[in-house]
Amino acid sequence: MLLRLDTGIAEFEDDPDIGCDINGNVFPEVELTCLDDTGCDTMSIKFSDMKLLMGDDACEFAAPANHLMGFTKFRNADGSTCYSMIIAVEINMYGEDENGDAALMLNEWTPITCAVFPEEADSNPHVERLNGPWLRQMFYVGSAPVAQPSVYGALGKKAFMAGNLLPRISPEERVVPAFTRPRYGVRWIKTADGDIIPRPDKKKGGRVPGETE
Repeated sequence: MLLRLDTGIAEFEDDPDIGCDINGNVFPEVELTCLDDTGCDTMSIKFSDMKLLMGDDACEFAAPANHLMGFTKFRNADGSTCYSMIIAVEINMYGEDENGDAALMLNEWTPITCAVFPEEADSNPHVERLNGPWLRQMFYVGSAPVAQPSVYGALGKKAFMAGNLLPRISPEERVVPAFTRPRYGVRWIKTADGDIIPRPDKKKGGRVPGETE
């Protein structure tokens, strides 16, 4: 997905300088890969991604002042909560034209709100960018059952039915869903990487590290 800071703010304020960084350069367009999460109602990116969107302003400021909309509280899937910045961005996506050349999927960029994960998320390999609802609101969306699935978007359903957009796959590429049986009476430990795993030498009941009664 292709992001940039919202250019409409400069037009609304009638101040072209708002659309540029401190050195007069137009804010860059940044292409990011996101996890497709159908339960996510807001696009989420990392703090370092936001700094890329800021261009040279990232050297002087902690956030894009004219595009910062505030902070909000998010509840994560594990029940924890965090506060994230909300910034105004515009989104588009690269696809292919009728000649097979790279081209923007939409003529007009779409303004959306975007959550920014806290700075410590940059070094956390378990934190994923989330694409939010924009993709499914703007495109026909499909996927193929491969080991590392991608989500494919098209402006019309013919791209899937007649355009042969989805890739052909072999039987070996089909992945049977795995089922992990719940573990009872196992003592849990936290590894140096932050993963929580069963401790093989202790078959005693115990709580997850950090969990309270």
